Amino acid sequence: MPFDIRVGEGVEVSGQGVTLHLAGVPADSRCPASVVCVWAGEAALAIGFTTREVSRDVSLTVSAEGVGEVEVSGYRVRALALEPYPQEPGVIPQADYVARLVVERL
Repeated sequence: MPFDIRVGEGVEVSGQGVTLHLAGVPADSRCPASVVCVWAGEAALAIGFTTREVSRDVSLTVSAEGVGEVEVSGYRVRALALEPYPQEPGVIPQADYVARLVVERL
């Protein structure tokens, strides 16, 4: 089941035994909507992944369409969206980012 998580928040994924913490968005090169770009760009999510057995920091690369995934310790973490989408060139404050994620056991 998809869920939203803000930078700085932690979420316990219901029924999965997994807790995710969105530490930040260290890079966001997605092409702003007001600009014509040769490359659509991507964003990187820094995520803390914790179960009873393991605690790891992972990076999840998200395309301009908001799609990306990473496999970690028998789970797949997928990004369905990253908001806000840049409208104009410039930096988006970390506190404004919200990622829509799904966690699935492999």
